[in-house]
Amino acid sequence: KTTFSNKKIHAISHSNYGITMTDFIHELQSGSTFSLPSQQVIGDSVSANLPLDGEGRVYHIGVKRGEVANRIIVVGDPTRAVRIKNNLDKVVFERNSNRGFTTYTGLKDEVPITVMSIGMGMPMMDFMVREILHVIDGPISIIRLGTCGTPRTDIPAGSIVVARSSVGAFYNWNNHINNVGQSPEDFYQITDLVHSTTELTDNLMECLNERVTKPHGNKIFEGIDITGDSFYSSQGRLDVNFNDRNEDLVDYMLEKFNHQVVSLQMETFQMYFLKTISKRQVDVTSMAIAVAQRKSDVMLGNDEKHLLEDCCGNACFDVLLDWNPECELMSGNECVWI
Repeated sequence: KTTFSNKKIHAISHSNYGITMTDFIHELQSGSTFSLPSQQVIGDSVSANLPLDGEGRVYHIGVKRGEVANRIIVVGDPTRAVRIKNNLDKVVFERNSNRGFTTYTGLKDEVPITVMSIGMGMPMMDFMVREILHVIDGPISIIRLGTCGTPRTDIPAGSIVVARSSVGAFYNWNNHINNVGQSPEDFYQITDLVHSTTELTDNLMECLNERVTKPHGNKIFEGIDITGDSFYSSQGRLDVNFNDRNEDLVDYMLEKFNHQVVSLQMETFQMYFLKTISKRQVDVTSMAIAVAQRKSDVMLGNDEKHLLEDCCGNACFDVLLDWNPECELMSGNECVWI
């Protein structure tokens, strides 16, 4: 394990675990401890269509049946996963795959819950949702707790935004390659809406009000998320090194969706889309801490972000503990929480 504390340091690997020096120093100064599992590689895969090793571990996440609960909190940053899993009553399983996924499964009020970090982008979300469905019986409930930028002037940095719906904003590759078009809609494909699970999102709004707004005063906004296939081009960031043709993209998307857009990020659309096409019950909702106010160019500080991560993580636990599907969930001696 890799342990950070103000007394003892056992190993530091910034490249493997994504720990920034700022976060590292912050943890040393606060006297808290970070513990990340060592990276583990699965065995030889026995199928090319759905790669599983001899133990039944999926190729990218590296987990097998009984190691992931039906209730899941998913984040991008592995240090955020550590903060959230530290609020479980008991952690019974942890695994860090060599493909960038860290998984913790434990108990909260005797209910099994998994906390997972997946990194950034739609492909990572696709790996996560698809692969866990191959190692879990019954329905699943996933809450994404991320960070985002917001394009609306009335949403300050430090707000919490909840995505009722999401759209994808993707490069129109052929028009860029062939230099065809003039407007944002020529160079970027904007999808139709996909939606969260209404009951889950309603409950999340209530729990965030109790965990965040009442004690700390941070406002909660709900609306439409825009998921880009890039942190830069399709989120309207201007890069002097590339001709992304995105100068008017953010304003175009605000107008297109009647200024109901609350967030710009990189994962939620894929999760909502997979819910839409799934043959099984996949309940999903997503919230994000607005760390970047795109219009005023203000960034949220790390101390407030970490406080909000704890509060929002506890709201996620509240929602998942209230989730009671009619279908039977994972059980039996193969489950690590039994």
